[in-house]
Amino acid sequence: MKGITPVIAIVLLLMITIALVGFAFIWFQSTFQTTTSTASSQIDKQTTAFGKTVRIDSYTPGVQGTTAGTVSIRNVGSQSILAAEIAIFVGGLKQNNVPSSPIDANQVALVSFDGTTSCSGKSLKVTAPGGSDKVVC
Repeated sequence: MKGITPVIAIVLLLMITIALVGFAFIWFQSTFQTTTSTASSQIDKQTTAFGKTVRIDSYTPGVQGTTAGTVSIRNVGSQSILAAEIAIFVGGLKQNNVPSSPIDANQVALVSFDGTTSCSGKSLKVTAPGGSDKVVC
């Protein structure tokens, strides 16, 4: 009978070890799956955002109080940019005007901005999810 007790102890220790290893494997596997899916989702969002980049091709400053200024915005990315994703700032003040329709990749949109704000000597900035472009009027 004395020889059976060490065998039972070893079997019990092996079963406990196998159970702990199995638990750790399942826990790490679920943690890595969550991390991988979250990272993949973030990479997809960033890739889409980088495909929505704008450049100012040209602009006319307009005359304060009389005529609106205009800016020619080119989509230099690979994704279409929705009108709501574009913002225009004159001297740091956001303008209410945006393109009337989405700007497809490698296309240009002409947008008017408020004529009550003089652009002369101020910065004209156009922003999109993938970045922005800025000029001084």
